[in-house]
Parts: sequence; structure tokens; C-alpha cells
Amino acid sequence: MSKAANRLSSETLDMRLPVGSGFHELTCSIAFDAKGYPREFVFVRRGKSGGQLDDMFVELGVMISRALQNRNPQSGEPVA
Repeated sequence: MSKAANRLSSETLDMRLPVGSGFHELTCSIAFDAKGYPREFVFVRRGKSGGQLDDMFVELGVMISRALQNRNPQSGEPVA
């Protein structure tokens, strides 16, 4: 199956964050434009769906993506 023409190339990373006496496992995906600059950041595996931590990672991914696109992380408005 061929890649869609408008789809960005991406890299997926697995992370283990120490939490208390254990770990919290996350998977994130970083998408790059044609020049190789990162343009989108998504947590694809965040933990228990619908929980407060899950919501936080969704919002964090949106904010990181906005910053990578030279937009205000809070409002999404372009940064001059």
C-alpha cells in the first residue's frame, strides 16, 4: 500500500517515565514536513483512556504541535 501524497513522514517513540516505584509507558509520534522540520506531536498511547492523565497528554500534544507550527500553544493563533 502506498503512502498518501499529503501525509507527513513520522517517527514513533516509546518512553518509560518513572512514577513512584514503577513506570508510566507512553508512545508518541512526531510528524515532519518535506524539509524535515517537526510539525506535529501526538501521544498515541497515553494510559487509561478517559482519565485525567489521558486528557492532559491529549492537550499537551496539541500545545506542542501548535508551538512547532509557530502558533501560540494556548490559543492556536499565529505568532508574529
